[in-house]
Amino acid sequence: MPGEPPARELAEQNRWLGDGSRAPIAIWSVPAASVVSAGRAPRVAPCLGLKGVVKMPIWFRMLRTDNKAQLVKLPWTLSRVLSGRRYAVQSGRKTMELRWSKAQMGAAQTAQATEPVHVWLDGRRNLWLFSDCFYWDDDGLDADDIKALVLQRKRRLEQKVRSARSLMRAEEDGRPTRVAVPTELRRAVFARDGGRCVECDGAFDLQYDHILPVAHGGATTLQNLQLLCADCNRRKSDSI
Repeated sequence: MPGEPPARELAEQNRWLGDGSRAPIAIWSVPAASVVSAGRAPRVAPCLGLKGVVKMPIWFRMLRTDNKAQLVKLPWTLSRVLSGRRYAVQSGRKTMELRWSKAQMGAAQTAQATEPVHVWLDGRRNLWLFSDCFYWDDDGLDADDIKALVLQRKRRLEQKVRSARSLMRAEEDGRPTRVAVPTELRRAVFARDGGRCVECDGAFDLQYDHILPVAHGGATTLQNLQLLCADCNRRKSDSI
């Protein structure tokens, strides 16, 4: 059909529901009034970054959590009855202009469990939904960037929790003495951290660091070890 994207491009940019409704899980910020309904949800490509925006190195990028954002069901109006689109995203008192059908909303909710879904474009700000949380970015990040930054936050939180638990156990059991990291344990830590520094993602001059230092009661275990480059390890030591 005229205007249809190539099959390969369509397969890469869109995913469709398995029930035949063909609703996209990636939602692009097109005003509802500009969408012509033909008995099925529109084919909409996900946002893969803003053209003309210079992308900064990943460590300069900001990702802000919107704890007020939520998916809402709007009251029925004549236009919503005709279009079937009564679902939207609300942040505080502001409701985004884009309206979704029930199928589109369900598909987005399913997709965001494993991959970031682009929800809305507000000027130069992008709103993303991933792992049941909404995030704003101002730097034209793509889905891989969003996922990497969110997972990094979760990893750091888990490290803090492990450190706190190790300290708690050390206070209960006494402080262990420093022992050499066994070869098999080194391999397990290297594989888990992907052979890169968990702080800066560097791969040069890597060291096996105790998250909770041995002097503070940290144990030589997989949970209490991480890969750090020499520079990040020195910065960590200076901050303790």
